[in-house]
Amino acid sequence: MEYERDHDVLTELYNRRAFKRMALALLARGPQAACVGALVMLDLDNLKYINDTYGHDMGDAYIRCMAASLPSPDGERCLVARMSGDEFFVLFHGYDTQEEVRGQIALLRQRMTRASLTLPDGVRQPVRASGGVAWYPADSDRFDELVRYADFAMYQVKNSGKGEFAEFDGEAYRRDAYLVQSRGVLHRLLEQRLVDYHFQPIVEVSTGRIFAYEALMRLRTPELSSPLAVLELARQEGKLRAVETLTWHTAMGAFAAHCRAGHVPEGCRVFINSLSNQAMLPEDTARFHREYRDYLSRVVLELTEVTRIDADLQAVKMQALMRSGGKLALDDYGSGYNGEAMLLAVQPDYVKIDVAIVRGVDQDDDKRQLVENLVSYAHVRGIALVGEGVETRAELEALAALGVDYVQGYFLARPALLPPPVTPEGAECLRALRGEMD
Repeated sequence: MEYERDHDVLTELYNRRAFKRMALALLARGPQAACVGALVMLDLDNLKYINDTYGHDMGDAYIRCMAASLPSPDGERCLVARMSGDEFFVLFHGYDTQEEVRGQIALLRQRMTRASLTLPDGVRQPVRASGGVAWYPADSDRFDELVRYADFAMYQVKNSGKGEFAEFDGEAYRRDAYLVQSRGVLHRLLEQRLVDYHFQPIVEVSTGRIFAYEALMRLRTPELSSPLAVLELARQEGKLRAVETLTWHTAMGAFAAHCRAGHVPEGCRVFINSLSNQAMLPEDTARFHREYRDYLSRVVLELTEVTRIDADLQAVKMQALMRSGGKLALDDYGSGYNGEAMLLAVQPDYVKIDVAIVRGVDQDDDKRQLVENLVSYAHVRGIALVGEGVETRAELEALAALGVDYVQGYFLARPALLPPPVTPEGAECLRALRGEMD
């Protein structure tokens, strides 16, 4: 009765329950009794093919062939079990070094390589299995974690090409665990619209007036660190269109509410980020135009995603925007794909000079030359320039001297839920610049 309780009927190996009981007892002795060990999870390859092609009796024979190729268990340094239909566990235990255990794993692989089953049509079917290895105590000293880690390593092999063995990779496991958790957070964020929009002023240099506000996404999900993390995850999950829809409806809803409450100057524009290769569904676009038709002429569609532009999609976006009086801005000029080729392809109304060029522009002759060349090119073509990321008075003064039309950055105001005014320091600098211009 004990034997039947503890052993698998088909292979006569330990079953899952007996293996767990005996493994827990061995591991409970602690690292002094077993300096190094490894749990090997094996997944038998090609079992479904044999079952489907030759029947389950041959599939059972293949499982028995696999079982016969495994090491002989001794209850102390080696435990072996069949855990389910095509999964087997081998626990090596009580060795001094990982190299000793790797030697045992190599012998296991040699035994499996020599094992084969002759099928009814005379074809020789070698025993093949994918294996994952978790180390005791380096990866964990807990049985349930060793099982989870060996399982993870084994399925990495199954997903990349069967028939190999892989050791547990803690960094890959943490990345995978983060992605699994983050997927749920992303779906919740999109369904419940767990974002706010903060607004940062874009100021006209020649007048000192707030010309526009940029709507900047802020997350209400602490598990995701930034909008860039949302974009990367959405790209992997095929949810970029949903992010685009969320951005436009939520940002425009917040801006319209501020307009109605008198929080922004009359006629002030709003810059809203747009993914160059995404467009809302027609029904979402129609709803957007219905709900915000009174504010559409103030919209500046800001291309922020550093990917190659989808010309057809962008043409559709621009046609809808121009019909309502909206404008187009090219963000982050000078970084990623947003360079000369994009400038020619898009023909925007505004170009936002990337912060990497603005930072320290007052001290760098090469950066000033780049801005000067861009100003010459843009102004002839009726394109206005926005210097973004301005953090010092000197940077603002340098951009103004070079002929940049608008400025944006912490020196002028930080983004806020309630659209903020220009800082006293920024306002004073702009007044001084206007005096010099006059």
